[in-house]
Amino acid sequence: MSTISASRKAQLTDFIEKRRLAVISTIGRNGEPQVALINVAVLPDLSLVFETTCETRKYGNIERDPRVALAMGWDGQETLQYEGLAERPEGCRQEAARDAFIAAFPAKSQ
Repeated sequence: MSTISASRKAQLTDFIEKRRLAVISTIGRNGEPQVALINVAVLPDLSLVFETTCETRKYGNIERDPRVALAMGWDGQETLQYEGLAERPEGCRQEAARDAFIAAFPAKSQ
């Protein structure tokens, strides 16, 4: 990953925090693309955090193939496209992800 300046990182974080919804694309069992609307929070390193359950298509898809793409910001002229690998955080990274998600979506803490 290329180095992102602190000002650009702040700009991207602000963009994500103002939207909170994204469309995630995963790869289905037979290689077909599948999409879902998700709630997202952002960590200081620009990692995105979302939740799912083991009953969803995206969960099974990510377990088989962690490659994902996200799009957000369809409410204006600017959008954000994000590609990468989805992973289940562990240890203190899991705590940070949970804390960021609950801060963004307080109702999810119940």
